This record gives sequence, C-alpha cells and structure tokens, in this order.
Amino acid sequence: MNAKQHWLMQKASSIALIPLCVWFALLLTKLSSMNHSNFIDWLSAPTNTYFAIALLPVMFLHIALGLQVILEDYIYIEKTRNMYILLINAACFLLTFFGLFSIITIVYK
Repeated sequence: MNAKQHWLMQKASSIALIPLCVWFALLLTKLSSMNHSNFIDWLSAPTNTYFAIALLPVMFLHIALGLQVILEDYIYIEKTRNMYILLINAACFLLTFFGLFSIITIVYK
C-alpha cells in the first residue's frame, strides 16, 4: 500500500468509526443496567449485531494503520520496524477474527 492509499484508508476508517463509536458509547451507558441475558437479547437485535460486526474490523484496521505510522516515524531500522508492523497486523487480525467469531457464536447460538 502506498502512502496515498494508507492515508485514505486511515481517513475512511476514522470517518466510519464516528457512528460506530457513538453506538458503542450508547451501549456503555446501557450496559450497567443489563444482565447477561438482556445483553444477549440486545446484541441479537439485527441492528446491534451489524454495528458490532462492523465495529471490530474498522477499529482494528484503524489501530493497525495508526501504529504503522508511528513505527515508520520512530523506528529507523527497517528490519525491526517491519517485524513490529507484521506483529501488529497479525495481532489486529487475530483480535478481529476472535471478536467476530464471538459475536457470531453469541448471536446464532
């Protein structure tokens, strides 16, 4: 990915995160009054399921892109920098995968 594509992806993901973070903030305000079964019912509503499924990949993409920029700015040894970028991308991928797996398991159980 070249610098222009990287910049565009970071801006697009930040714009996509605005409604998703508002939704997540509303969830946090309701979460204290929910028990486990209420939360499962709430997450099983189609709109909430879609928002939860959309939040994870967009959030972890934005995290990976932002951390990559930081590493590129401050780590001058290319081999070390690339190793850290690979580790961050792998961690973000795994966290996204397991998060989506958890949501799908909860909703379709």
